[in-house]
Amino acid sequence: MHPWRVSTSMHRGIRPAARLATAACLLAAALSARASDAPLILEHLTTSDGLPQGTVFATLQDSQGFVWLATEDGLVRYDGHELFRYAYSRTAHGGLPGNYIEAIVEDRHHDLWIAIKGGGLARWQRATDSFLVYRHDPQDAGSLASNAVHTLLVDAGNRVWVGTFDAGLDVLEPATGRIEHLRHDPGDPSSIIHDHINALLLDRSGTLWVGTEAGLERWQPEHHGFAHLSSVGGSHVARVLQDSSGSLWVGTSDAGLRRLDHAGELLQVLRHDPENPASLTTDDVRALLEDQAGHLWVGTAAGLDMLNRATGQFSHYRHDPSDADSLRDSFVMSLYQDATGLVWIGTRAGGVSRWNPRS
Repeated sequence: MHPWRVSTSMHRGIRPAARLATAACLLAAALSARASDAPLILEHLTTSDGLPQGTVFATLQDSQGFVWLATEDGLVRYDGHELFRYAYSRTAHGGLPGNYIEAIVEDRHHDLWIAIKGGGLARWQRATDSFLVYRHDPQDAGSLASNAVHTLLVDAGNRVWVGTFDAGLDVLEPATGRIEHLRHDPGDPSSIIHDHINALLLDRSGTLWVGTEAGLERWQPEHHGFAHLSSVGGSHVARVLQDSSGSLWVGTSDAGLRRLDHAGELLQVLRHDPENPASLTTDDVRALLEDQAGHLWVGTAAGLDMLNRATGQFSHYRHDPSDADSLRDSFVMSLYQDATGLVWIGTRAGGVSRWNPRS
């Protein structure tokens, strides 16, 4: 593979950043209970800087320190100075099988697994800088269940869990290529409740949680089936996060945010209240992050929120056309904190923004 290269740098508004480690800061007061009084001041990486497209579905810092961005028009690697774009080509052998990148994970061999909507699953082999592709073959029951791959997880055994838009959950053994299909079966109450998979989480106890369009599931390997969580009901689960205390946070696209205990019992419901300006911005939650300082960030379809856990109130951060340092787009698709503590905020149309909480 020979990725396309563009020299660039993160920037604050129209002012260039000097180096990767130099990020604009949130005022120190934002780390206190008065976070709503302080604006987020962000650096940005957008199409004007060389991003092929403005949507960033996911961010990953790999074991070598490179930052990878999933966009609707290719896979992007950023080294702090240059963008390298991997894109679909009809003629490239060992190339990316599609450009609509949904998710990125790294396995224990330091290879990357790429979820591609319509293109199946691709394994970027670091040693050869090439892609090994897994696709659905209607003539092969042992192939991937669907090419509409949406979300990924690598477990402790290096198995790859593949969540699809329309065919449930696949479990791939990379060493053998064997794929197991876990699909909804109306005649089996222990089967997965819905075949549209949005989120996968492996918690610290080793329990796998699966967010679907019809609620939250807990994988029970001893029964080879799923337990359905009544605490979430039939909500469209978009994201699942385990925080440092062990609580589970479940972000939905239709019913706000819920906090569960480690067993899945409901502890708290946080929803948008039009009469309360300190409530969740909208019930359409798209991303969750607990940062290294323990702050809970919620990416929504209408802005970025930070929860004050003591009061249950949210601080809100949105795009402001008059402020070049604000979010470039209020529709937040992804949240990620890298090893240096920088928080990456992927948006629907404004590229990715970055915040340094230490400055």
